Amino acid sequence: KYGFVSEYWFNYGWSVGGDVMGYNGREYDFTLLDTSANYIVTKNGTVINGATYAAGEIVRYEDKVNQTDIATMDGVYAIESQYNAIKAYPKRIANTRAEACIIRETMRTISRTST
Repeated sequence: KYGFVSEYWFNYGWSVGGDVMGYNGREYDFTLLDTSANYIVTKNGTVINGATYAAGEIVRYEDKVNQTDIATMDGVYAIESQYNAIKAYPKRIANTRAEACIIRETMRTISRTST
């Protein structure tokens, strides 16, 4: 019912251009729950919502939500949503802990059978 996430999840959100809050041109939105794709620019000089981007830049939230044809534009590539990136963090932690438990139990079994 309840959970806990540390500050390390921020790195996952930042990896797809998330900042938790995004300006949509009128007001600020809480973007952590945004399930729509984010975009990385693949061509220098790509113009999105009036802003010019260089290759390798992640499209700002305001430009993403106000450019209606962004999903079909030339010069951009869809990447994970901030929501999916953030969701990956606890899954990664859980998998790491589960793997650690399996390894520990395997080592205990090996040590018991080898004596």
